[in-house]
Amino acid sequence: MATRQPLDLDTLTIDGIRAGDLAGRPVTVLGLARSGVALARFLSDAGARVTVYDGRPADELTDAIASLGGRPS
Repeated sequence: MATRQPLDLDTLTIDGIRAGDLAGRPVTVLGLARSGVALARFLSDAGARVTVYDGRPADELTDAIASLGGRPS
């Protein structure tokens, strides 16, 4: 398996994201408030392998998880 080079986040562009620069790359989103949900959805739609973490109890995250729209996490 070929090793992928680390991304230079200073040069990452929306065109690069559309071209697949995030595809298959692991990313972590901290917090599932409104902006965390939006970011997780964006990254997942860009093909990244998204892991989310939020310190709140699971019963408080039901709506946030549902708003991910069934995207893989």
